[in-house]
Parts: sequence; structure tokens; C-alpha cells
Amino acid sequence: MGAEGAGRKIKFWLAGGGSGRWFEQTMLVHTVLFYLRSDLTDAQKLEFRNEGLESLRPISCVKQYFVGVPASIPPRPVVDLSFTFSITAIFDDVAGHNEYQVHPTHKAFVERFKSYWTKVQIYDAE
Repeated sequence: MGAEGAGRKIKFWLAGGGSGRWFEQTMLVHTVLFYLRSDLTDAQKLEFRNEGLESLRPISCVKQYFVGVPASIPPRPVVDLSFTFSITAIFDDVAGHNEYQVHPTHKAFVERFKSYWTKVQIYDAE
């Protein structure tokens, strides 16, 4: 890869209406799994989602943002459904990701809610 933030082009198929086409786009996909403490109340979990995770959505370098919980799918040995919440944030490039990591809103989220989780697992892909 070239200069930091240059990113790699990701090729993906966008389908619709029985047809589709290939697109190439530079982006970084940041997926985070949060394993919350088992003693948290439902109100604390709701606070974590609504006041914590949702506070990250408006950060300007975040191009797309998704919050989720484990899917209601049949268990399989290769699927981890033991997390409490997940986020996926899409950035234009590594520079956008790096900006997000030091953004005051992100830093405030970590400081406020780090006592809520027992584990965080991050997957970054470009």
C-alpha cells in the first residue's frame, strides 16, 4: 500500500432488480464486538447502546455506521454469538479511521463506558 490513508480499492458487486454491476471503492471497515458484563441491568445495556454506541454515529469521518446484536440464527461451531453488541463503521480510508480513534466523542465514549465491558474484539479490513 502507498502512503498512509491511501487505502486499497475494494471490488464489490451491487445487485438489484435481477441485475447488478461491479464497483471499486477505497474504504476501511471497522467492526467491533462488545462483550458486556453479565451484571449490567437492561437499563444499563440500553444506556450503552443509545447514549454510547449511537453517540459515535455522527462523527464526520464515519461514512456508514451499523449497530447490532447477535443474530437469531441456528448455532454453528464457526459462529460467535456470545457478544452483546457490535458496531461496524465504514471509513473512506485509514486516515479516516485514525481520525475516528482520536476524536473527542470516541475518546469520551471509551472513558465513560469502558467499565461496562469485559472484552472488546476489533476487526479492521480494507
